Amino acid sequence: MSDISVAAKVETEGSEDIVVLDVVSITVTIVRNNLKENERAGPVVSQAFPFVKYEKFYVYLTDMTDTNIFSFLLFDKSDREQKETIKFQAPPNMIGDIVMKVHVFSDSYIDSHPTTEVRFTIKKESNTREFTSYHEEDVKREPTLFEQVMSGMNEANSDDDLEEDETKETTEAFESQKAKAKISDEEESEEKE
Repeated sequence: MSDISVAAKVETEGSEDIVVLDVVSITVTIVRNNLKENERAGPVVSQAFPFVKYEKFYVYLTDMTDTNIFSFLLFDKSDREQKETIKFQAPPNMIGDIVMKVHVFSDSYIDSHPTTEVRFTIKKESNTREFTSYHEEDVKREPTLFEQVMSGMNEANSDDDLEEDETKETTEAFESQKAKAKISDEEESEEKE
């Protein structure tokens, strides 16, 4: 059986405050306490698995009543310490102090089910944030996917036109070489006579 500990840290990019519709990141860390630094867990030893199987952990982010699952992760490495990040958008109906649970389930052992609580506050608006507006001319406009496809088709058409021009030039050059060769053959035959 695994001896694991779980930790979770909440953060959002660019600000300390979490405001409605921000992307909230919860970094979940699982540490296998029975392993030393730089050690990896071996395969599971059980009659239920008559093949080589390594333990995986399923992590669920739920509300305090465990009725709603907000997100989940799969930890499938055998390292001593693993970190993964759950990202979700702060819903507009959850304003105030929020408490969520992080559940960790082992896919190999029944009684390995640690949980931890995550506490954070979602604000309706932030007074500390500064929003900068950009003038339309200041923002570099990237072509849309449609524009990229159309420009690619135009380039393909221009390539076809170039190929046609090259074919015409090659044909003309061949015809002129052929005409020169014919004239030189006629001159040679006249000289022989």
